[in-house]
Parts: sequence; C-alpha cells; structure tokens
Amino acid sequence: IPRLAQRPFLSQCPERITPQGPAGTRAALFVGCGANHVYTSAARALVQLVKMTGAEVLVPGEQECCGLAARVSGDREGALRQARKFLAAFGGLDADRIVTVCASCASQIAHLPDLFPPGDPDRGKALNLASRHVEAADFLLSQPGFRERLSQREKPREGRLPRVHYHTPCHLKFGPAATAGPRKLLALVPGMELAGTEDRVSCCGHGGAFNLRHPEISEGILETCLENLGEASPDVVVSGCTGCLVQLSEGAALRPGPRVEVVHYLEWVQRLLGA
Repeated sequence: IPRLAQRPFLSQCPERITPQGPAGTRAALFVGCGANHVYTSAARALVQLVKMTGAEVLVPGEQECCGLAARVSGDREGALRQARKFLAAFGGLDADRIVTVCASCASQIAHLPDLFPPGDPDRGKALNLASRHVEAADFLLSQPGFRERLSQREKPREGRLPRVHYHTPCHLKFGPAATAGPRKLLALVPGMELAGTEDRVSCCGHGGAFNLRHPEISEGILETCLENLGEASPDVVVSGCTGCLVQLSEGAALRPGPRVEVVHYLEWVQRLLGA
C-alpha cells in the first residue's frame, strides 16, 4: 500500500491558476481522494499539462470525496450527502469543463444525477455538472495546439523510450465515463512504444472495497492481469485510476522478475514533455 502524501494536494495548490498568455478554456479540477492524499503527482501533472494549453485552472479547496465508495457500498444517503457537497463546491464556478484524473471519480460524476430523486431542485444542477465533466486526456486533446505540442517533441536520438502498457480501468472501459482518451494521448507521443493492445482482462481486481471484502477473489483477478502484463513485457505500466495504481503497484512489487514502474499516465506524459 503506498504511503500517504506528506501534504494533501489541495493544501498545496492555489484555487485559481491563470494562464500567462491569452485566456482560453476555464477548467475546474476535481482532484479525488486518491490524487489528493496519495498520487498527488498525478494532480500536479494535470495542472502543468493544462497550463500548457492556455486554459485557466480552478481548484476549489472545499471539494471532498466524490461519494463513489459510499454509493457502491449501499450507503445511498451518504453518497447523496457527498453529492450535495460536490454541487456546493462546483455549482457556482464559471467553468467550461470539470476535469477528473481518476476513472472512479469520473464514473461517479457521470452517475451524479441518479442520486437525486425526481423533483429534487438539485437534480437539475447535478445534470448540468455531469454534462460538463470530461476525463483529463479527453480535455487535453480537445484543446487547440496540444496535439501539435505532442507531435513537435523530438524522438529519442539513441535507444528508445520505455515500453509502456496502458492498463484500462474498468470505469473508463464500461459505463457512462468510458473513453479511449488516455490511450490516444499516449499514442500521439513521438517514439512512444505501447506494449500490447487492449487488455484481454481489463480488471485488476481492486474494485474499491472489493479487494478488502473478497481478498482471495481479488488476488486471483490480479494474478490473471499480471500474467497478461508479463506477456506484453512492458517497462512501465500506466493507468488512469488511483485504485488500479494501488492494486497494480502491489502486484508488481510482489511478482518475481524485473521491477516494473507503475505510474499515472498523466505523470508519464508530463515527464516526456518536460512540462
């Protein structure tokens, strides 16, 4: 299990980051618990990459958990309380897009309107916010000039870039938040060698609290996933879900053989671009 960050991301980041050049899109960042308390580098990477596009970044400090853990555990009232807090934090922002770095948070925001009963005055607000949500890679690729910035990067003169395997989180492969954006983003980086195609078994076995409640089943799913990774022979495994990163990091550490780095795909792209 990775260590908690010494300082949460939200305690380090200003609530408004203005572009140096002409203002473009205004993006509100929903950080999520994993990126706020563990994978802070993923949130920092997104901020740096969004700044490259000329967009303004809003990071409301009062944001909390998206409520997915409560909803999938059957605590509908707890999930609804978190949903109302989400509306309070993001509903009043003049933002074109709400951007997430974690697939689980993306799924929860897409399902946000479902938590509000018909006739609830907040249901319309939830529908509006859900319609403005976009996963981080899709947001970056939609911004003018970002694809060109990727294509202008020089290929390595000697050797090659590490072989990278993109692990597709279940929440980005199935359901309303599904997208191939991260894979498309990685494929655009010159010299990038993606190891393997789509996962034969996408699920890593984490599943929120599933790996705690059913550890033996979770470990079996993880083992199958790791076998597929072994066939791809990657140097680096990247993903867009903080839960998947926890599960895959544990599996990579316990598996015999060469160590494989596990990192959020945004951090990997930031490294390559030197942003």
